[in-house]
Parts: sequence; C-alpha cells; structure tokens
Amino acid sequence: MGVLAAKFEPKPNRTPSDGYSFLESSAYFEYLQKTHPELRMTVEDGVPYYVAPLKFHEPLRSGWLKTALRALAIYWPRLGAPKALFVGSPFEPYEQTTLGAKTAVLKPLTLQKLARRHGCGLVVLTNQSPQAEATAAHLKQGFRALPSFPDVELFLPGASFADYLAHQKSKTRNSMLRNLRRFEEAGFTVRRLAPEELKKYSHHLQRAYHHMRARAAVKWLRHTSKYFACLADLADAVIVDGAFDQRGNLVGFVMSFHDGERLHGGRIGVVPSQHRKNAVYFRLIYALIERAYLENKSHLVLEPTSYAFKRFLGGTRKPLVNLVRGATPFWGTVMFLGIKFGKFCLRHLESSSWLNKNL
Repeated sequence: MGVLAAKFEPKPNRTPSDGYSFLESSAYFEYLQKTHPELRMTVEDGVPYYVAPLKFHEPLRSGWLKTALRALAIYWPRLGAPKALFVGSPFEPYEQTTLGAKTAVLKPLTLQKLARRHGCGLVVLTNQSPQAEATAAHLKQGFRALPSFPDVELFLPGASFADYLAHQKSKTRNSMLRNLRRFEEAGFTVRRLAPEELKKYSHHLQRAYHHMRARAAVKWLRHTSKYFACLADLADAVIVDGAFDQRGNLVGFVMSFHDGERLHGGRIGVVPSQHRKNAVYFRLIYALIERAYLENKSHLVLEPTSYAFKRFLGGTRKPLVNLVRGATPFWGTVMFLGIKFGKFCLRHLESSSWLNKNL
C-alpha cells in the first residue's frame, strides 16, 4: 500500500461537489470542435451535433452477418456505413440522456433538415436511458429504439479509497491488493500529470491509447493526435493520471472529467510493452477510483467494456438505447421495415452473460 500512501493521500473529510459538469460546458464542445474537425461538430442551444458514418457491423456479434456488413461498409459505404447526424457528444459522456432531453422539444423535421443539409440519411440520438421522459417523447416523434452498450457506474462508499477496500468482499479486496503489490514490486508508480507535462507526454498518451483501441472488440470513434497534443489547453478541466516505470517512462494513463457529483472516466491507455504485465491496467482503474475520492465525488462513471471486471469492483450496469430515425424516405423505410431485425441482431447487448464474457 506504499503507493497509495505516497501518491494518493486522502482528504480527511468529503465535502459536496459544486455540481459543475465540464462535459456539458461550451469549453468542452469547443475543444472537440477544434481537435476533431472531420466530425463537423456544431453546437446549438448547448446541444452538440456531429457527422460520422454509422457502422452497422461494429456492435454485432461475430459471425457471417458482421463479416458481410463489414465488407459492405468497405465496398459500398452508402449502405453499410451511411453518414448519420449524431445528436450529442462524440465521446464523453457516454450516457447522453441529459442532452437528449434538450432535443425532446425539437420537431423531427428540424433534425431531418439539419441531417439533409449535411448529406446524412439518418438521425441518431446516442445512449439514452430507456426510462427517461425525453426518450418516450422521441419515440412518439417517430424515433426507433435499438439496444446500446450499457454504461457502468460505481457508488463510492465512505470517505477514502481505504474505506472502499474495506467495503468490498474479501475476494475482491484480496485481488485488488495482489494487483497493487504486483505494480509496486515492479518499481512502478502512479501520479497525476501536471498541465505542463501533458504536452511533453502527448505522443506517449496517443501511442498507449491507440494500442488499447486497436485491441478493442468494438471500435469507437478515434481520437486525433491533435486531441492529445492540445490537452494542456484544458488545464485543470481534465485529470490525467499516469503510470511510470522505474526509469520514469510513462507506461499507461487514465483520464477523467468533472461531471457534477460524479467523476467521469475517459480514455485509458497502456503501452504495448506492458500489455497484461505488472497489473498496469488494473492499477489505472484503481487510480481512477482513488481520484474520485480525492475530488469529493459520490459516484464514478466507468463507461462500457471490461464489464466483468467492473462488475467485480462493484459497478452497476445502466441499460441504454440509441434512438434512430430516417432523414430520407429510403432510410425511413429501412428503419420501419428493419427495426425488429435490428433489435434481434443487437439482443446480446442486453445479455449480462454475453457482456461479461466478450467485452
């Protein structure tokens, strides 16, 4: 536990967060506009919109259908990966129910016109809570709900990481302590990167991120090199905790953002030479939990992937849906005729056993 005492000394008392959510601020949206110009992101009344291909094959189970749709996306992208207007943020936050509520009062024709202006055949509201009033309103407007990857949220008991450990079952606690020892015995340390260090290590952050993304079962939108090169511009708005080896080389990192009472976990990366070695990945997730305590948060958002591991840590899955609507007569007909087939193909996203085994 030496690393914990040396690098993550907990505050004696937890005070309420001020409720500020950087992920809903204009500064965050402007940063994404600057660093991802290919998305043509615009913001109207505090709600972001962006344009990207809708790759139907990505969330499917492995099999002939996924293989066929992947080939279709390559050779005939207008059908296999059509351009879509996405309402919401392209990255964090993963769950976008709050942003979806802001669009519930918009007429579908308004979104259709906006989509056609950008040459899009579909409008997508990403990752909405199926129980939200705004979701029901969108369904009445003609949107269709399709299963999405669940989000994961972790409640933080007590006032420190030590309280969190004490609250866990002995199996979980012992596993975490073993990983902490492996990390420490390798001579590795973890600490927050200062704003002036973010530019210095930007190439290493990008390399670690791309290694993780390349191995992911589902390829999310890619962060650009400019995103990492300009992180210093965000100053205290972004928190980057880095793992370092005994020589002082950065071997991994995890990002997080203020999201009201929650700390929202973001990108995580491990350099190729440390893949599944020295418990670097596990240590970074533990660092994220510690960081949430230091920032006086009551909850931690862990996002999709590694569902079994995050469930092991006490995380709770939150079911989400994507709301899709055709912006042209062709895609409107496809959504009307194909919604049942789409739900059938994505039913595994509602299966805990499949998620735990495969993601």
